[in-house]
Amino acid sequence: MTRRVRRSQQALYDLADHYRYIRKGEPDSAERFLNAAEALFLKLGDMPGIGRVWKTPHPKLLRVRVLHLPAPFGHYLVFYREDKSRVRILRVLHDARDLPALFG
Repeated sequence: MTRRVRRSQQALYDLADHYRYIRKGEPDSAERFLNAAEALFLKLGDMPGIGRVWKTPHPKLLRVRVLHLPAPFGHYLVFYREDKSRVRILRVLHDARDLPALFG
């Protein structure tokens, strides 16, 4: 069963920020970044269990999963949560960031 994929407002902001940053140096790569992200989101709708559970002590983040974007964007992480009918994309972040701080 394919689940609907919903992007949080924060995930949309993340994607836009990454797109603008990448576009400054490589406009074509910025487009490929968005295409890679969207392709992964669709894949998560079909196979939401492919990401690993993110280990965090924060109780509000239980059951959050994480998955790297495919190469050459493997330093970007997609954080999401699944239920029976949908996958919710929570954040799309570069792995060099202070991830626990970004989730509050």
